[in-house]
Amino acid sequence: MADAVDRRGDTIIVPARRIQRTVDEAQVAPIIFFEPSSTVPVRVSGIGNGTSTTSQEDLLTSIKDYLVSSPSTRVTVIGSQTPDEPERMAKERVLWVTNALGIDPNRVTVDVSTAGQVRYPQLADEYRSVRILLGGNGRVVPVKNVREAVSSSAVTLSIGHVLTCEAGPCETDLAARINGSPVNVSGSDPVHSVVVPAEMITTSTADIDVTAQVIDSAGQRVTSSGHVVVVRAPDLITETRKVVQTDGRHLDDDTWVLGYFNFDGDEFSAVNPEAVDAVRVALRNGQSIVIIPRTDDLGSPDYNRDLLQRRALAARRLLDVSSSTSVEPQTVQPGNVTSPMERVAYRSVLVRIER
Repeated sequence: MADAVDRRGDTIIVPARRIQRTVDEAQVAPIIFFEPSSTVPVRVSGIGNGTSTTSQEDLLTSIKDYLVSSPSTRVTVIGSQTPDEPERMAKERVLWVTNALGIDPNRVTVDVSTAGQVRYPQLADEYRSVRILLGGNGRVVPVKNVREAVSSSAVTLSIGHVLTCEAGPCETDLAARINGSPVNVSGSDPVHSVVVPAEMITTSTADIDVTAQVIDSAGQRVTSSGHVVVVRAPDLITETRKVVQTDGRHLDDDTWVLGYFNFDGDEFSAVNPEAVDAVRVALRNGQSIVIIPRTDDLGSPDYNRDLLQRRALAARRLLDVSSSTSVEPQTVQPGNVTSPMERVAYRSVLVRIER
């Protein structure tokens, strides 16, 4: 019998697999952006590879999963377009999103708009979009990419061969099958062994059948057989969660996206309820937090400094914390933002929970 193997009748419990699970989580504003004059979403790559942003397909899937788990939640779908696009483009984008989500029409409220004059040319890209409200509110959507590293080892089981014969010399034959497939039996009487490959018991049980046969010099034959079931113990799972930014880089540990703002806004357009809950638990436990307001790459430095302070104030109000709470403003350098998804991502407040 192998090390750390537990026998229970005709069932053998073998050591568990060890699974290291890494969860890359992008906490995203619920907005889908489209190509000009099109219902084709702007293409970006998936999260978690260190170089790219959250794919819009992943965002739609996460919203759909949320709606399935919350069947009473109503959905507001707001389509928009630029003045130079076909007249019905906003409505067609709304239809595309509702079809992609598979929403019951009775749960949906629809609105459409056309952008007027924009202050910066880059903002036109943001009006080719559909915004999704859940339960009438802007809600930050977690988009997760899960990776697993699994380690397990083969299991060696010992077989005791106790058949004997009186009219020697005797010929012995020992055979084993795992899930119906023959496997090698090694060793010599009275103890042999069989190796159960790790991959044969990663997701299910393994049935082991052993047959022993002895033939003496007179041709007399004696046969014996046995059957056991090998079951792996429940997996030992260790999980590491990392929040990723739109460029694929990880945020510091215990840092959350608290919420997002519209362009030039200082009131949250989308809030992350999980982040709010995590902060409140931390504060009750005596931990401190740091509020990290951010702006995009548009506007003058002086204006954005004032906007950062107003967004920090909005975060204090949301979390109901004092003005003495630490603040670390962040701005992005002009020209470093290349997509509407990134620009929206920088109109946010992060919050870091200090250990």
